[in-house]
Amino acid sequence: MESELAELNREMHELDGQLGIQGGRPRTQADIKRYMGELQAKTGTYKALKHELQESRSELAVVMRTEEILRSRDDNLADLIQTMEQEKGITGYEQTQGRIEQVSVAKSGIDVDKGATLEVVSQIINQTLNEIKSKKHDLAPMIQELKLRRSTYEEVEGQYMEKKRIWDSVAIGFDTERSKLEYDLDENSNGFSREESQFHLLNNLLLIEEGKIARLQHEKKLLK
Repeated sequence: MESELAELNREMHELDGQLGIQGGRPRTQADIKRYMGELQAKTGTYKALKHELQESRSELAVVMRTEEILRSRDDNLADLIQTMEQEKGITGYEQTQGRIEQVSVAKSGIDVDKGATLEVVSQIINQTLNEIKSKKHDLAPMIQELKLRRSTYEEVEGQYMEKKRIWDSVAIGFDTERSKLEYDLDENSNGFSREESQFHLLNNLLLIEEGKIARLQHEKKLLK
């Protein structure tokens, strides 16, 4: 029994140190109630902060994904973001975003079971949340303008595709008509060549007959 009590005391001292509870281990029933109340309060606070941090990470992931999509649709996005940052006085957003990510990674590496206090965890979470909210607010106008640009691009692209469709249709008609004219020209050329050959043949035959007639007339004169 004494050994079990000693072991329990040791575990309670360790738990005190891990959770940052001051005043030593509880000795009376009132101390135990106060101890458990403080433990439950800190545990609840930790869970709430952890949940809030997870939601903020999800929001940050959505913002980063949105920026990635917009960046892939506009080759000049980096220059646009830099220009808009300068206009709105928030130059260095991307560097700050990288620092936010580093803070988030550092938070993930904190091991509460090894002595990190909830006060430090809360400070890191609050700092991260504040910076995320601030940068999301600063980024909102840029995202809105990029959406407008995307809408304009899609409208122009739609007009281009419609005109291209009309042009392709007209071009097909022209190609068909040209092919028909070329075919008719070839046929007419072949027909003309045949008629020309026939003309020369008939002309030669006519010359031969005229020669015969002239010879007969000459012979007739000689007979007289």
